[in-house]
Parts: sequence; structure tokens; C-alpha cells
Amino acid sequence: FLSLAGLGFIVFHAFVLLGDQYIKFGLSDILLPFSASFKPNLVGIGTLGLYLYALVVGSFYIRKKIGQQTWRALHYTSFLVFIFAAVHGIFIGTDSGLTVVRVMYLSAMGSIFALMLYRIAGQSRRAARRVV
Repeated sequence: FLSLAGLGFIVFHAFVLLGDQYIKFGLSDILLPFSASFKPNLVGIGTLGLYLYALVVGSFYIRKKIGQQTWRALHYTSFLVFIFAAVHGIFIGTDSGLTVVRVMYLSAMGSIFALMLYRIAGQSRRAARRVV
């Protein structure tokens, strides 16, 4: 449920920009990566993040058809999605200059990085036990 809700909020975020009178995005600006008239690289990273996130969320529903290994490989792109979202938000977000928002980004990035290291360390320990 949370994954689908997140996807819904991201799509809402993208399409609400169609009504922005300052930037004046068109449909192609939000749907085609790197084609926006305003900060195309940063908007493009956000668009790619949306598509990758949709792929990860959608893979849950076809897991039995694609197999556990493919499903797991797709889920590793979640790290890339997080990086894309962080870069997009930090460098193009209108509230990114606020201290509370910076703390939020740093907290999220720090916790994800710490959990990733914990996961890698756990896998390394399991692999070392298999070798011995």
C-alpha cells in the first residue's frame, strides 16, 4: 500500500507542475527525461527516478512470473531511485534552502547509507562463513 501511495504522490507531484504559471511545463517536459525547458538535467533525473520507482513497485505484482532472482535484481535499483530522488530534491526543490529540509535530507541519506553498509556487512559475513 505504501509503495502505491508513494507512486501516487510522485505522479501527483509531476502533474501538478502542469499548472505552474512560473515554469510553464508541458506534458513532454514532465514525461520525457531531460527535455524540460527548466533545469533539464535535474528534472530528467526526477523523471527517471519516477520510472524506475514504478518499475520496482510494479515488479512486486509480477514477482512469480519474473522469478525471485530477477525480482531481487530489480529491487536493487531502489538505491538508484533513492539517489535520483535525493539529487532531484536537493538541487531543484524550492524548500531545499530551509534548515529543516536539509536536516530531513541528511537524516534520510545517512540512515539509508548506514542500513546499506549494515546489509553489505551482513552479506560479507554470510559469504565468509560459506567459504570456511
